[in-house]
Amino acid sequence: MKRIAFTFFRNLLFAVSILFATPIMAQVGIGTTMPDASSLLDMTSTSKGLLTPRMTTAQRTAITSPANGLLVYDTDIKSY
Repeated sequence: MKRIAFTFFRNLLFAVSILFATPIMAQVGIGTTMPDASSLLDMTSTSKGLLTPRMTTAQRTAITSPANGLLVYDTDIKSY
């Protein structure tokens, strides 16, 4: 009887752990404990900025199939 109960609870624990092993998505905040609900990444600072990838024009144009909204700084023309 003890063996049956042990097997049952072991299987139950396994099943419950599978149910709770789903990926969870949430907003990420850097410098804030309450990221905006509509953002994927919310950064807050009063003394630092965001440094984006820097590339030459040749490097930037060599990107195959760039995503809409891709942000890089072009060092040749000094612009985004």
